[in-house]
Amino acid sequence: MHYFYLLARDHGDSPEEMRKLAELSKNGFEEDEKMIEGVQHVLSHDPRPQATWEVSVKTDTAGVQARRALSRWMQRET
Repeated sequence: MHYFYLLARDHGDSPEEMRKLAELSKNGFEEDEKMIEGVQHVLSHDPRPQATWEVSVKTDTAGVQARRALSRWMQRET
């Protein structure tokens, strides 16, 4: 799994503060990784058809549109 992120700051750039920030970021990503792996495990063992996995609400509109656009692009590539 790859995670890409960018962080910009114009304060708190001492070695100690940067070490603390790096540690916080690492811990946060490790928590995400465990959660994502857990969700993937559940989905991988779900007997229902893939089409029934997603349940979206109105606030998910942007993400749903992005996934649909990506899906269309991927279909054109194959």
